[in-house]
Amino acid sequence: MIPLPIRPLSHSEFAPFGDVIEPDDAKSFPINAGKCIRYHDLARVETSGPEARTLVSLLKGEPYDIPLTLKMVERHPLGSQAFIPLTGNPFLVVVAPDEGGEPGEPIAFETGPGQGGQHRAKCLARNSDAASFDLRIRRHRPRRQRM
Repeated sequence: MIPLPIRPLSHSEFAPFGDVIEPDDAKSFPINAGKCIRYHDLARVETSGPEARTLVSLLKGEPYDIPLTLKMVERHPLGSQAFIPLTGNPFLVVVAPDEGGEPGEPIAFETGPGQGGQHRAKCLARNSDAASFDLRIRRHRPRRQRM
């Protein structure tokens, strides 16, 4: 097993794989008679295909034991997938570059307080324990690939 260093999740390092979702530096403005602040347009949702639709799901994951042996990553070929924390707990985001249709060397990021992330369509990734904004096409399942 090759150790995989865990990096802090940052906009610049995560950019090849998607967007970091957090209120810091986001365009914001008050709504609902000033009772709420809207952090606007934090990620670009990608969808493709004639029956594409965006859906929102909640995931309740169990923490992985560390060290973790990464055995599989997922690819959502027709749309992006976002993960937004519901607690203050950090979680790992593991991505891998595409190397000719196969997963390349994985990269692990740890979220900070209030951070989430969105993977671009076709990104190879693995996460847990966050709200999920996800594209699904009827009769379509994510493609899982062994590491």
